[in-house]
Amino acid sequence: MKHLDTLNSSSSSLAEKEYALDELEYHVHQIDNARDLDTIGGLSLVIKLMNSSEEGLRSRACFVLGSAVQR
Repeated sequence: MKHLDTLNSSSSSLAEKEYALDELEYHVHQIDNARDLDTIGGLSLVIKLMNSSEEGLRSRACFVLGSAVQR
């Protein structure tokens, strides 16, 4: 998934990572997408980003996790 690649890349800018999290948050509202995100290891990456020193990444990661588990 390209958004996870963006989040994993050290060459991605902060804005690119924030955009990737925004896109993930939109997609994980569907239960199948949330399950797939977990299956490919994306949820562990999102949880890791909840400890980022960047406030924008932290808050967006929390939104992604909240959207993924809402059902």
